[in-house]
Amino acid sequence: MAGYANAKGNMGLLRKNYKAHVANGELVIGSEFQMTFVSEDQRLTTMIRTTQVPELKRQEIEDVGQGGIMFRQQGAFMNAGQINVTCVENLDGSLYKMIRDCVVNKKHIDVEVKLITESKGTPVKYHEYDLYDCSIGCEALDLSTEDNTVLLKPNLLVTYNWFEPEAGR
Repeated sequence: MAGYANAKGNMGLLRKNYKAHVANGELVIGSEFQMTFVSEDQRLTTMIRTTQVPELKRQEIEDVGQGGIMFRQQGAFMNAGQINVTCVENLDGSLYKMIRDCVVNKKHIDVEVKLITESKGTPVKYHEYDLYDCSIGCEALDLSTEDNTVLLKPNLLVTYNWFEPEAGR
């Protein structure tokens, strides 16, 4: 019968789990990244506040056989997709200049994403992502007189045409 009567602690198990966890080493922190927009005339890095790692998967092909038995197999590599990015604008307007140039003139840029930890100072192995031939869209920007401590943060939708899953190897 379950209940408090048969409950007991197991410090040996907890210590074993703790040691296994510590043995993993330092973990990657989500804020330790560098993202760079690479256009013909500039490289913007320091203005990115949030981003996403592109999805890494293949198209799923589904087949249903006799008796309703289902099987899924992996299809083509998903080389294209979208990520959301939040930036912060500065007084010289360099970010919005790049966004406007991409949208108005139908320009494509490349995007580099790297996880760089403070401890190593170099990109984390297997965590460098190159996105090629990207178009950028920008949501409406919110302005308000009610809060004078909020930065202007454009929310971007980056649509990439090729994701290089083996960058930095």
